[in-house]
Amino acid sequence: MRSLAVMPLQSWMRYYVDEESGREENHYTPIKPILHRDGWFWDRLAKREWYEYRGHAFLISNHGNQFRYELALANTRQLSAREVRAYQEILRTRPPKAIRTKIAAALAGDAEVKYLANDRRDALRIGRRLRLRLQQARLGSTQQTASHDVSDE
Repeated sequence: MRSLAVMPLQSWMRYYVDEESGREENHYTPIKPILHRDGWFWDRLAKREWYEYRGHAFLISNHGNQFRYELALANTRQLSAREVRAYQEILRTRPPKAIRTKIAAALAGDAEVKYLANDRRDALRIGRRLRLRLQQARLGSTQQTASHDVSDE
């Protein structure tokens, strides 16, 4: 087993610097960059979780809980409607506790994956709308500037 696991950066990992104070605004402990590439890293042997972004590195924790949780979600697929109905039908028959526990975990994982997928879709939609509005605002200001230049002559 390799000791290093890698995932892409999450949106909350972006590195922010306050323009006035020059302070870092991400609330994580800065460390020296190790791999010198953007990414989220978990070293299983050292039990160390950190991320690197634009030449800066930040220690998240020494446990890797967040990384392992996100990795498990990334490896979880959405259940089909048919699978969900089948699980619900099995639960109605009152199976042994071990089976109920596994089914409950599968349904909870499915709900979380669907929630995150909806979250990503919403974020992408909002991003597209903002880009369009920004482009329209730029076009509008360019047209206003051009009309002012014409009226000045």
